[in-house]
Amino acid sequence: MKLTDQQMAIVQHTTGPALVFAVAGSGKTTSMVQRIKHLVERRVVPAEQILATSFNNSAVRDIVAQLKTAGVKGKVNCRTLHALGYHVVYLAAQKGYLDKIWLRRQRQDPENLGARLIGQVLSRMAQEDGCDVNDLNIDREDLKNQISIWKANLVYPGASNLNLPPAARKFVETARHDHEPYLRAYRNYEELRIAEKIITFDDMLMLGWELLIRHPDILKGLQQNCRMVMVDEFQDLNFAQYRIIDEITRPHGNYMAIGDDDQCIYQWRGANPRFILDFEKHYQAQVYTISDNFRSTAQQILLANRIIVNNRQRYPKLLSLTRGFGGATFIHQEKNDGAVAASIVKEIRQLFKQGKTAHDLAVLIRLYSQTAFLETELIAAGIPYHVEGSKPFYAR
Repeated sequence: MKLTDQQMAIVQHTTGPALVFAVAGSGKTTSMVQRIKHLVERRVVPAEQILATSFNNSAVRDIVAQLKTAGVKGKVNCRTLHALGYHVVYLAAQKGYLDKIWLRRQRQDPENLGARLIGQVLSRMAQEDGCDVNDLNIDREDLKNQISIWKANLVYPGASNLNLPPAARKFVETARHDHEPYLRAYRNYEELRIAEKIITFDDMLMLGWELLIRHPDILKGLQQNCRMVMVDEFQDLNFAQYRIIDEITRPHGNYMAIGDDDQCIYQWRGANPRFILDFEKHYQAQVYTISDNFRSTAQQILLANRIIVNNRQRYPKLLSLTRGFGGATFIHQEKNDGAVAASIVKEIRQLFKQGKTAHDLAVLIRLYSQTAFLETELIAAGIPYHVEGSKPFYAR
């Protein structure tokens, strides 16, 4: 495989902390996989002692697929950060530190367990106050998101009551909110969750971190089994994820963070761009940059560079052109969501006439709740589509 000089520098990084700023479309996963292959073939570390992780499932699946294509021998430990947190919970249960019933309950759709708990909590609060649930002035979705953010940042209903080693107490906080009913709901939520021994999607990280800190034997085992750690999409890490990886890599410092602060779009759910921006100073890391974009043409590259330079907190870098000219970027302003959807479908019809197929096209939308208008127009036009990561709006 032909790699650029920038990519080759990353592949040849052997040990010690490293930070890779990889612009969009730069082949960062390819660089990561080729580095793993290099480490294994040079016998720097066995494949089984390499941890390759990321925030989302699709990134991890891509890593696994490329490792197979590259012919990397041995089984690299590839898993999402949530799966890593849950692995700690599993180890704790196997060692008798946690009742195994927690594991059985967790299998009951962890991503939706939180919503069910919130429903029970609000019903209980309404009963205690002798009112209707709607009179509590608590938005369910907003509360669910708030609890997720609290847990992502290791914020508890009462941090002072936690059984944590003194050195770990500086990392936790007690929840604060301008609307007191939210704090009350969070307290009730945690009381109910613990009583029923439930692990939600968010708890895979929070509880995983707690157990890692409380039980040195589990931490030591992971440190020995993960002698080389690579984290993809590092800009998406929240505090709980950051703390887990920091603990695992502390003895050896073989820690490569790969990402792009300019692509941090998940601050609303706890991601913090400071983790990638401060990584060099905090870990005394070697810094690499991959600036070549292999995905887009000149018009898109120039536009992206002009816009992203306005970010106030960023590591300075520019996307470099590799594909020449071609393509175009247009901005359309419509009156409402319905008009936007109709305009998109009209454009899709034009592209079909030019020989494009449905498989050639993608539409990016900020929220799943916004797909309804577009899906309605697509259905009316008889255009096949697939909603990545969710069900169609009429099946939700």
